[in-house]
Amino acid sequence: MPTIDVMARDSPTAAVQDYLKAIYRVEEDSGRLWVSTSELASSLGVSAPSASAMLKRLSGLGYVVAGERRGAFALTSDGRVTALEVVRRHRLLETFLVQHLGVPLAEVHHEAEILEHHISVALELRIADVLGNPDRDPHGDPIPTKDGKVESVAGLALSLAELKHPYTIVRVLLQDAERLIYLGAMFVLWIAVAAVVLGVAGGAGLFSALSSDASQMGMALLSSIGLVALVLAAAAMLAAVVRQPAMRQLGRVAGSGLVAVGVLFVVQLYRLADASDVSMSDLLGVAPFAAIVGGVTVLVAKGR
Repeated sequence: MPTIDVMARDSPTAAVQDYLKAIYRVEEDSGRLWVSTSELASSLGVSAPSASAMLKRLSGLGYVVAGERRGAFALTSDGRVTALEVVRRHRLLETFLVQHLGVPLAEVHHEAEILEHHISVALELRIADVLGNPDRDPHGDPIPTKDGKVESVAGLALSLAELKHPYTIVRVLLQDAERLIYLGAMFVLWIAVAAVVLGVAGGAGLFSALSSDASQMGMALLSSIGLVALVLAAAAMLAAVVRQPAMRQLGRVAGSGLVAVGVLFVVQLYRLADASDVSMSDLLGVAPFAAIVGGVTVLVAKGR
């Protein structure tokens, strides 16, 4: 088990720290003790030649070794210690910024990326003490201890969740602000949980989209909005058929919800229309939902 020296710390450059942290993150997410050059380049958003050049530099510094597979590298003991130091600082900073400064989850990763290279060992220890030495950051990622231990996170991917079973979300692997804002604003995580618990068709597609690109996630969200619209539409039509006071109240609630969902649907459709990698055939595939939302909304409005 690697041990983090909290009394003294070498100071590799910020770029070296970022690469070591990225290698560790890829290892952590994949469950492998090696990463490929292409995986690392994708994780950091750099070109493969740039990643390859830095890996050669890291090898010369004794932080990584070449793997058996071509283009694969693994952290050395020194590399892992340094990576865990950076990961610990980053996740402690994220926790502090969220809990004590109220920084939104969508912004905290970027802020911690900047600060993690500039705090001292003493400040790191003080932050950990103020936080009560937490073992998870706001995303649910485990925070390495000062002696280099990392708690394993039990759980399964939402895409593998079974229908009609309640689950608790323990970790969100997304880090980039765009998708976190997107998910938070649309309450996708809550919709996902409801889809699993209620066994709503299409829930698995939504879960898979949580780790896919923005356009796929948008299409999955659009379908989920359509499913909610179908439920509300069914409630509104039932209220129109069964003319009782209680059902009339249900009809009003369903009608109001349907209007709100309709607006959300149109906004989401507009956003997807601006995405260059979403084809018109994809959008037409969910067009029936728009027709249902619009048609039932008009009927409910007339029924009032």
